[in-house]
Amino acid sequence: MTQRVIENQSYPETRDALARDWPDWIASVAPAAAILPVPNRPEGVAEWWAATVPEVLVLSGGNDWGEAPERDETERQLLQSAESAGVPILAVCRGLHVLNMCFGGTIVTDLSSVAPEGHVNNDHAITLQHSAATALAGGPVVTVNSYHYQGVRTDGLANGFKVFALADGEIVEGMFHETKPILAIQWHPERASPSAKFDRALALAIFSGGPFWPTAA
Repeated sequence: MTQRVIENQSYPETRDALARDWPDWIASVAPAAAILPVPNRPEGVAEWWAATVPEVLVLSGGNDWGEAPERDETERQLLQSAESAGVPILAVCRGLHVLNMCFGGTIVTDLSSVAPEGHVNNDHAITLQHSAATALAGGPVVTVNSYHYQGVRTDGLANGFKVFALADGEIVEGMFHETKPILAIQWHPERASPSAKFDRALALAIFSGGPFWPTAA
């Protein structure tokens, strides 16, 4: 599991950090899982991967793309390792942006131009675009939490990915890779959210070892 980079305020110190919400949520959907936080140290990624041999890679939120170059490069290398090994990937909030950038897409640095109501600390509805996701959710519309002002639009989607959830008609809220076990969501499942049941279903699908989407359009 990746960590955000933070600057301590009481005395000078750069830290890697993981919110306690994450271990609690992971335990609720995968009680037997052992969480292994990854240091933001690009030169040690290969050794970390070889020593741990993870079964799932989770890209967590926090830090805009470009804000913490050491984290950007750490996650880029982790993606390459996971993709090569066929390890399932769950990407959350920033993680969706990282996936899109690393696979050749683009991000919008300020969504206020296309979403005037904002996506920062604001629950809103998403529309599901895929029958398998709709089946997991029990309907085509889900309300999710939202804590981002950067994002991905449909016209900047990376090659190989498909959208399964949209907001405001063009903001990508959920996407998956067409042939690989890679799933990304823009909201935070580890935080309180109206989408808790749907989030659990999505996580169980990924944590159980495979995509949920190949058999339906």
